[in-house]
Amino acid sequence: MKFSEINTIYSTKIASMIGAGYIINTTTMNGSQGEIAHIDLRKENEVVRVYLHRELIHNFKEGIFGEQIILTVGRCNDKDVIATTKYSSYATIWNEKLEVIEERVFWKMESRSDDWYIEGDEGKAAVKKNSNREYNKEYHDRREFPGMENVMLPAVRRHIGNSRYPASNIRKIYKAWSSNAGKYCYYAETSNKGTVRFC
Repeated sequence: MKFSEINTIYSTKIASMIGAGYIINTTTMNGSQGEIAHIDLRKENEVVRVYLHRELIHNFKEGIFGEQIILTVGRCNDKDVIATTKYSSYATIWNEKLEVIEERVFWKMESRSDDWYIEGDEGKAAVKKNSNREYNKEYHDRREFPGMENVMLPAVRRHIGNSRYPASNIRKIYKAWSSNAGKYCYYAETSNKGTVRFC
């Protein structure tokens, strides 16, 4: 879905709450806490905020790197704000202190376009798949070079310190990204000396 469709969902949520008897509570809408948009609704002594905010996700444990937009409906539990006699133009509702009633998460699909989102677990799975694809492409791209054992033999011998090291001991030559070196390097897998790296 496009961001305009998320705006429609956001507007529908606000319309449904206004239909339930809430009114827009403008005295607590001043200032920004980094959210995309918010609206405060009041019904008797209850104030509810409906807001959209953006979060960047860098979850190394799960391998998820992306952006999500979250639609949150939260109830204000600040008695000083809710008390009808204490409303003023300085009243502030802090998003992190809200009692969350409802939350919907929309994951941005970088691979599709700059304006495409998928909701919930389906979106998370798609972002994770894309994150893994990009990670593997950047850090684990591995191209093998069969038949290069003799070409790499002098370098392997110099690295090992044995000028007579046999070519038959080199099992495989490949090129892969080295995070330590910050560039692509050649690797030679040997039968008795482990893997030798050349950058």
